[in-house]
Amino acid sequence: MMPLNIDELAQRAGFPSRDALAKRVLELWDDPTQSHRNIGIKLLELQRGKRSWWLKRPEAAEALAHALEVDLAELQLARTAGIGLFAFEDFPRARPFDPEQETPCLLGNDDWFEPLGPRSRWIHAPPGSGRSFTVHYHHYRYGARLVHASTLSEALAQLPRSEPVLIEVERAEDEDQAIEQQLLAREDAVFVIAPFPCWAIRNPRRQTGGSGKESPDPEGPQWPEYRSWQPHAQWRTRFIEWISQRVDPGAQINPRELSAWVEREDPQARLFTTPGDLLPLCAFAHEAGGKAWKLKARREFTEPWLKGRFSREEESPTPKELWLRYQGQEAVRTLVHRWFQGMEPWIAPLPKERWLEFLPEAPFDLTTVKRLTEAMVTLKSKKERAHKSSELLAALGTTRREDAFLHLVSARFFQPQGNGTWSFRFAWLASLMAKDLVMEALQTSSPEQWGHWIVGPGRWEVIDGLLDELKERELLELVGRAVAGFRLSSLGSVGAVEALFAALGRRLRTEGVRLDAARVMPLWNLQRTTLVTRIDGGAPVPLTRHSTATWKTPPQWLEDCWAWSLRVEASPLLVPGLEWLYPGWTQPSLSRLPGWMNTVTPTAELFALAPEVVARCQGTSVPPHLPAFLLPACLLVAEERGWALEAEHLRALTREPQALSWLLEALNQRPAEMRQRMAARFWKLCLATRPDLYTQEKPDSPLRRFIDEHLTAEDFRSTLSDARLPELAANLQAVPPRLRNVVLREVLTRRPDITASSLFKERDELDAECLELLLPHHRSAKILTQSFWKRFPQRAMELTHEAARRGDERLQQWIESAPVELYPQLLGILESSASLPAWAQMWLVRWLPQAGAMADRVHALWMRTAQAA
Repeated sequence: MMPLNIDELAQRAGFPSRDALAKRVLELWDDPTQSHRNIGIKLLELQRGKRSWWLKRPEAAEALAHALEVDLAELQLARTAGIGLFAFEDFPRARPFDPEQETPCLLGNDDWFEPLGPRSRWIHAPPGSGRSFTVHYHHYRYGARLVHASTLSEALAQLPRSEPVLIEVERAEDEDQAIEQQLLAREDAVFVIAPFPCWAIRNPRRQTGGSGKESPDPEGPQWPEYRSWQPHAQWRTRFIEWISQRVDPGAQINPRELSAWVEREDPQARLFTTPGDLLPLCAFAHEAGGKAWKLKARREFTEPWLKGRFSREEESPTPKELWLRYQGQEAVRTLVHRWFQGMEPWIAPLPKERWLEFLPEAPFDLTTVKRLTEAMVTLKSKKERAHKSSELLAALGTTRREDAFLHLVSARFFQPQGNGTWSFRFAWLASLMAKDLVMEALQTSSPEQWGHWIVGPGRWEVIDGLLDELKERELLELVGRAVAGFRLSSLGSVGAVEALFAALGRRLRTEGVRLDAARVMPLWNLQRTTLVTRIDGGAPVPLTRHSTATWKTPPQWLEDCWAWSLRVEASPLLVPGLEWLYPGWTQPSLSRLPGWMNTVTPTAELFALAPEVVARCQGTSVPPHLPAFLLPACLLVAEERGWALEAEHLRALTREPQALSWLLEALNQRPAEMRQRMAARFWKLCLATRPDLYTQEKPDSPLRRFIDEHLTAEDFRSTLSDARLPELAANLQAVPPRLRNVVLREVLTRRPDITASSLFKERDELDAECLELLLPHHRSAKILTQSFWKRFPQRAMELTHEAARRGDERLQQWIESAPVELYPQLLGILESSASLPAWAQMWLVRWLPQAGAMADRVHALWMRTAQAA
């Protein structure tokens, strides 16, 4: 879009200034809500490329065109169909986006769409994150000057001399450091959007001091603003909802179901990582309709998508284009299958040499290619077609793996990652194709085959997820085949047995099913033979499913073993030392917990299974040191069986938020009496060790809230020894707020010698009875009585009457502390007295100027007192 010069058009039309043009436009438009000054501002914005105001007001645009004697197209205000709209290539049924009329779907990258200001900006937009969308938006929304180039060096040669510019580049180069410095030295701002980070981020320096962390190179070009693709947590749900609203009413796509499917298929958000990954899936869900797409969302989704990706029609296709069209689909399929079947890391960058090994050696069916090329190449004569076909066949027939890889790079299937590695761009495609491969193998191949695949890094979750999809009958049939064909010398057999053992373990603990021991215990017997015995005394672990980074016992392994022993009724012979690995088949002792239990990371499943395990344990006490996932269950059992608790148990709860949360949630399901007893135990443990263990917890912490809510007055009072009272009186923060009155009563009745300054500070939380008890013991009685009047006015009036009847000297304290609105009632008390002391006379004198309608009565009482004197 060429820059628009309104001032030049105005002078050509005979207007001396932009202000004069604005006045003429207002005359022609005749809109009483507008002013010529406002139109002048909009003319300046139009000259800067902002057209949305004029496009929304076609009458104003027509008036401007008439005044300038030009057509709307010259003003770039003609709404030609399709001009400026952004079409979603992977979802053609979705309504194109109009940058002049609409706001983008903000997914956490809101600042990508801010207009270019005075500060230069670099945006790292990985493939699929919306790079082309962002460029299109800036061009048509703000009229940004665009420069498209493969590299920064090419872009530098195309830059205008003096004008802010947006640069879109494709790939990085070694000389980018110097070029970035030249860009930042320009007077005008530069906005770079690229699928790679800036030079300083790409070349980090390792920090000193032993941290080992990397930070951007401080000597590299420093961009004033740097942004990258960091969407918010719920961006996928939001985007699916937004794109689903861009299809015609009555569309088949169900955004809620689609979002749920994506979360189940990719819970770690490693496959569908950008909007570009989601668009093909949304399109497929829309076309399939209803719930049928859920069952078809693998092969019936991936194969048509691949075919469509490679089937672009060209009048004179090149050898590369023909190879992609007729061989690309099979090449990608072969590459993904070999990748998954190998031992290289899954969904991770690999060196180019490894990718070349995965490509098919000779995938070209020359007969088919000959027939297709003859049909596609539309030349004039048969001789010409035959000649051209021969050239293409020769090129296709001799395509090397190196060339095939470059063809796929050109089709954007691979992305360079630095250090000589390349990543397969469409992780979701690889995952879905691999799942098709595995599902077919589960149904038709021997377990030994797919069991070997699971040994490769990153493949557990793929195969585990498919085993979880099988019906119970199908899974048990697979177990039978694995047992029948087991060979301990075969790594694939071992992998299959251990994967099936884990699959049954997940099913046993999550679905609560009970399986026939006769059908599944043979699998357990084989699993037992594959375990690796630890020389360091740790728990035996499965050969193919332990952590490669640490010897810690995997929590999932312990979950599976516990679920088997608790849900499968059997009595196998166990080697000594495995009681805590299979507690459901034994009676483990809490006093003989193996050390490896403390290395297991707590999980929700272990917390859930622990009560069943602890219920089977032998013992008469709770050990002071327990794994976090056993602690809540042991504390519950201790309460039910009357076992003693130690301060270390409470300290452990404060260190383990997950254990405390699980315990309190379990207690909420128990009777109120049990919650009260547990609160009493916690409180006694606080007092037995140090009260600050309670006060260290914030007032809104779960532990404090539980004690505050469930500790009864009786249980609390029983802990108040004469020796403990001074300490509590001096530190009332260590007492639940609703029980501070109890402390005061006990202090004032049993230890009146204690200075109650801390109690005085808490006067606003004490009840009326406690305030009455405190009054005689504190020198700041006036402040206390003021608080009493404010909080308990009725009781204060009663005490004032009693003091008057008894002639108590505290009557002065009550009257002088009372609020003014109660003075008339207090006047009645004084009027009934035979004589008034001097303080009462002075009280009357002070009140008289403000007594209002009561002034005559006040004066009369004062005169009576004065005459009597």
